[in-house]
Amino acid sequence: MYDTVLAKWNVPTESLDITTRFGVTQINASGARENPALILLPGFGANSTMWYPNVASLRNKFRIYAVDTNGQPGKSTPSQKLTAANSAGWIAEVLDGLELEKAHMAGISLGGWLTLNFAIHKPERVVRAVLLDPAASFENLSAPFYSTASFRSWCILREWA
Repeated sequence: MYDTVLAKWNVPTESLDITTRFGVTQINASGARENPALILLPGFGANSTMWYPNVASLRNKFRIYAVDTNGQPGKSTPSQKLTAANSAGWIAEVLDGLELEKAHMAGISLGGWLTLNFAIHKPERVVRAVLLDPAASFENLSAPFYSTASFRSWCILREWA
């Protein structure tokens, strides 16, 4: 399923594995290397392939680095759990592995939260941040959200099995 959705990108793509103390992070990259870097972080229960509707147009202005978040579905292989306390360190190590001092960043839901958290803790490494429905960034999530999210995660994991 991963490769089927990745094929929908319909643009040349490079697969990168970045080793961090949190494990190996899989990244799908596209666009000219001389373009400004744009890190794309997916939502909860998703992976980098979800950006397929956006990549073709974004790659004209940016070097896209779409990340499979450690601990979420995708091709990253975590060695430790990401938490609120350590996730900014993980993203910093991913940027280091890509040899990027700073980058534009965009994230949706969990990815939006990760982007905001990174911008708060490492503002010098963020050129511009785009937050799309950043989960629990400005208000706590409700109990019904957690039960629905747990059910969605179970469904996603079942599809991947």
